[in-house]
Amino acid sequence: MEQYMVLSMIGPDKGGIVNNLATLADETGCFFADSRITVLGKEFAAVILLYGPWAAIAKLENNLPAFAENNELNIETRRTQMPELEGNAMPYMVHVIAIENPHLVPMITNFFHEHEINTVELTTHRYRAQLTGAPMFSIMMTIHIPPDVKIADLRENFIIFCEDNNLDAILEPEKS
Repeated sequence: MEQYMVLSMIGPDKGGIVNNLATLADETGCFFADSRITVLGKEFAAVILLYGPWAAIAKLENNLPAFAENNELNIETRRTQMPELEGNAMPYMVHVIAIENPHLVPMITNFFHEHEINTVELTTHRYRAQLTGAPMFSIMMTIHIPPDVKIADLRENFIIFCEDNNLDAILEPEKS
């Protein structure tokens, strides 16, 4: 029976960390199910869902302290289970682009929270506009819309919200 473990890591960005982890996971009999791996500033950061037989997960857990020390990483693990989509929730993608505003993330997440819609993934990116150099901000989200929410009403409310806040945004079904 498959077991699942979430592994989070953060530390100085040094080459080879992902390859070293992938090799260790493979050698212990564990496999990547889902992952978010990135460099933020000068720091390497990762959150990974691994799976494998119970003995393989235990073996990987036993090898992680040495792996963390060798790669100068802070590591945390937590056993978990595969998530189930809430009822018949519909996965939707949200993409927002706007002039940088430090309040943008709470504004967007609050909009969906007030509509009782769960945010299941959030990615943000701060950058400069190519031609003007203006400070810009991008948000990509995956949300799960409950079946009792009328999509047309939600879309209309979201468009009004975006117009009121000068946001360029898209709300569309997830295409996976």
